[in-house]
Amino acid sequence: MARAEHTVSEEIPAPPDEVRDFYVDLDNIKRVHPLVVAVRATDRRQTADGYVQGYRVQDRIPLGPLRLRISYVARLHVPDVGDVTAEARQFPWIRLRTT
Repeated sequence: MARAEHTVSEEIPAPPDEVRDFYVDLDNIKRVHPLVVAVRATDRRQTADGYVQGYRVQDRIPLGPLRLRISYVARLHVPDVGDVTAEARQFPWIRLRTT
């Protein structure tokens, strides 16, 4: 299985709680991610330390003169305190994990 790791960091001039609240609502991701064109919340369940939120995300990926429409499932684990983690699964066997 092929693996790759990529780290991105960005300085955002806002209080950490505001930034966290913005990014845990994937409806906002369309405003900052150039490929995302649609996001739909699918399910949400409470956990002992926060909640897990599921989404269906749709991207449009440019490929020359064409734009490929790709849909995938994303799941965010949002604890009341601490790091948010996410996992996105896309066909075929592509999995992206983030913190």
